[in-house]
Amino acid sequence: MWRRNRKKHDRDHGPNKVKIGRDSHLSANGPHSSVHVTYVGQEPPVEWPLPVGELPLTASALQPRPELRQALERPHQGPGQRPSAHVLVGEGGTGKTQLAAAHAQAAYADGVDLVLWVSAGDAAQIVAAYSEAARLARVPGATGKDPQADARAFLNWLNVTPRRWLVVLDDIADPDAVSDWWPNPARGTGQVVATTRLRDEPKLTGQGRVAIPVGPYTPAEATAYLTDRLSHDGKAHLLDDQVEALARALGHLPLGLGHAAAYMVREETSCARYLQLFRDRAARLDAVLPSWADTDKYGRQVTTALLLALEATDRDPQGPHARAVLQVAAHLDPAGQPAALWGTPRLHEHVARALYRTIQEHAPHLLRDQAAAVAVTQTQVDQALRLLHRYGLISHDTTSTTHTVRIHALTARAVRETVPAERLDEAVATASGALHEAWANVGLVERDLHAVLRANGRELIETAGERLWTAGAHTVLFPLGDSLLDTEMVQDALAFWRTATEEYERRLGSGAHLTDMARFRLAKALRSAGRHHEGLELSLRLANEFSEQYGRQHPEALRAYSELAGWSLATGQPGLAAMMFEQVLTARRAILDPDDPDIVRSEIDVTLAYGAAGRSEQLIERAEPLLARCRDRFGPEHNLTLEAGLCLGNAYLGASRFAEAVPVFRQALADQEHVRGADHPDTLTTRAGLALSLWKTGHRQEALEHMRAAVHGVRRVQGEEHPWTEAYGSLLADWEREAAAEGPAGVRGRLAARFRRTGGQPHTEEGAR
Repeated sequence: MWRRNRKKHDRDHGPNKVKIGRDSHLSANGPHSSVHVTYVGQEPPVEWPLPVGELPLTASALQPRPELRQALERPHQGPGQRPSAHVLVGEGGTGKTQLAAAHAQAAYADGVDLVLWVSAGDAAQIVAAYSEAARLARVPGATGKDPQADARAFLNWLNVTPRRWLVVLDDIADPDAVSDWWPNPARGTGQVVATTRLRDEPKLTGQGRVAIPVGPYTPAEATAYLTDRLSHDGKAHLLDDQVEALARALGHLPLGLGHAAAYMVREETSCARYLQLFRDRAARLDAVLPSWADTDKYGRQVTTALLLALEATDRDPQGPHARAVLQVAAHLDPAGQPAALWGTPRLHEHVARALYRTIQEHAPHLLRDQAAAVAVTQTQVDQALRLLHRYGLISHDTTSTTHTVRIHALTARAVRETVPAERLDEAVATASGALHEAWANVGLVERDLHAVLRANGRELIETAGERLWTAGAHTVLFPLGDSLLDTEMVQDALAFWRTATEEYERRLGSGAHLTDMARFRLAKALRSAGRHHEGLELSLRLANEFSEQYGRQHPEALRAYSELAGWSLATGQPGLAAMMFEQVLTARRAILDPDDPDIVRSEIDVTLAYGAAGRSEQLIERAEPLLARCRDRFGPEHNLTLEAGLCLGNAYLGASRFAEAVPVFRQALADQEHVRGADHPDTLTTRAGLALSLWKTGHRQEALEHMRAAVHGVRRVQGEEHPWTEAYGSLLADWEREAAAEGPAGVRGRLAARFRRTGGQPHTEEGAR
């Protein structure tokens, strides 16, 4: 908990009070408990000090560890030298996160202006945290529309601000992911602290960063922890002459001690009794996890404590639910699993199957009526999560929607290693299905939730290993890869779909349906990245193969044919594109309902192609009612509505009705930025369309500002080789020359025509969301 003089703080802040999450002293894994800072009422101005992020609570009875704390607070390596970061390095469960959290809380209490906590598992999470900090701190240049740009603005601000700051990068697993995002405290007002289990990693300890080794508690600290923890919870009578022996058996490991203490408090178990249970369970564990198989130095102690806790939860009425839930959580991101996952039908079905098996084993007479299904409610799932929380196996935080469940990585590994193989297959498949269902309800505007779901998807791929394929869970690759495409992470999406396509071809064969779907998405990623030659070749091959395999009127064949038409539009063949799109629209109308999203998709495609071919008046006749229809049918934030708005703007632009184009492009730009972000290709195209309309109506200064932003965005997102980088850049250069010369308008020709000829955007064949 972030502790300061609360009375003074509340008095100073008036009605905009900081709400602090509940204490989690019964949870063993303090590193994964968190405080959520929210403001009641309207968003206030910046009030310092400012804590930002999912801020961990300090575990009850945390030992001070003065030597390690002093190492963190030591500002200099030597005369005139200042470390660029302190990196806490140690095995899982040794308390690195708790040390960093205690240091951060001390900094906040000392009045450090900005304290930022970042789950640093991947670059996307770091960018999301930095951009949020930029928004809350009102960093100059941060617009709230472009997370990458806002994150860069935040780093630049840290370099120059006179305010004191602390940034904590917790649990770095990939040094390359964080390499571009290290803050620079050279000015002397800031500090960077990181935690990692990666030892002897030069990328983490180079460039002035100082490694601080973190081991388990000392014997005295471990004994003091048990004494303090049990006393704190009114259970001092459970202490006896075996407390030191118990601490030694647990390897003095903070995580193992936390599991043991949570069990002892909950079960009224003395040190001597728990030690006996622990030794008995450890002996039985030898058959499952021999000492030579312990890949983590302290894994056996954690696993033994885990099994004892699970045996205790089994005696609770929610026991079957709890085990089923824990098996899924163990395959997902330890740093945070969103609430949406735990409310999905797939997760409920998994828990219901576990309950059915338990009833079948212990009370089969209750299942005589085979027609009666075993149902599980959300309340039962929540109760199971709370039970696991009370025994210290997870942290369950109902105040957070994105990081509702956390689990220590060592605890998760212990769960996976002690579950029967068939249950692991079921847990992996459930995690995949739950991610699918959770993603289906996430809008493009929910960027933070997209990032958290991607982190959970990547963790599932890593923890499942070969089971991703044997359990049929590999379909999680599709929402994960689609999220990269939808959130304009173009290069990441291209790399992802290359790898996924190769894997599907290797495992399922080149003619399998899922392989074809992966190849189709690879073609989309290639077009988004401007790889025209490779992408066009792949799309042509797909269109031919799909027609032969499924028949020309099959929805998949029509989708591939439409994608090929999009390539014709993108490469300057609007007449051919219009003809192909018309054929797709006619075929779809024959097999789909009139309001089917695929038909609306085709109508937008045809309209864009007409405009690119110069049939502007006919384009306007189609585009105006099409936009109104999309708004009524799908709502203002739907993909098709956004594209219909861009389509109408291009229609006015192509008809030289520039004054009418300006308000349409303004509204379309606002909608695109809100839903897709400033760097999405369609947003950049919309901005360029607005710039051209403004230039044509004489608003030259504003036109230049928008075109400069479009050029900068295309260059940053899609690279120097992308055709739109050259097109927009050349048009901007001509405008700037003309504006400097203050001569007559001389830019109406080749590049403006090219803009209209391609419909103003790289065509995208997207399904409805």
